Order: sequence, then structure tokens, then C-alpha cells
Amino acid sequence: MCTQTLKYLSKTPCSRQNPEIVKEFLTTMKPHKLTKSMVEESEERLSEEQIEELIHTVADVLPGDPEQENAAPADAEMEEAVQQS
Repeated sequence: MCTQTLKYLSKTPCSRQNPEIVKEFLTTMKPHKLTKSMVEESEERLSEEQIEELIHTVADVLPGDPEQENAAPADAEMEEAVQQS
């Protein structure tokens, strides 16, 4: 089971995390004072604005999917070419 988990995780963005990124993430999230129950019932305990702020924080600190990051510039270039036509 451990091998399967490691194989799965190696194909996800978390494979790009390192101890420094995790430490930065925990430090950044500390002011939010999240608890397990807050995460489990976030729609009841957090406002929409707070949820958006958390999502923004996670996206800023944790590395994303390299395939999506590489696709984003290509998508933008294609959209720009279509607009110029």
C-alpha cells in the first residue's frame, strides 16, 4: 500500500513540495486558525470571502500542476491569436 501511495503522489503536484514549502504553507495558514471541524464544515463556519482567501493562499504558496502551468501560456497565446483574427 505504501508503494502505491508513493507512486500516486509522485504524479501529483505534491511531488514538487519540499520541507521549506510546507513550512511556508503552515506559517501562512496559521493566522487562519483552522481546526479539523472548520475544514470539515467550512461552508457553515467560514464566509465565502474567507474561503476565497484560503484558496488564494493555497494557490500562492503550494506548487501547482506543471502540466497545467505549461498549458496556461499556450492557452493564452491561442486565445490572443483568435482575438487578433
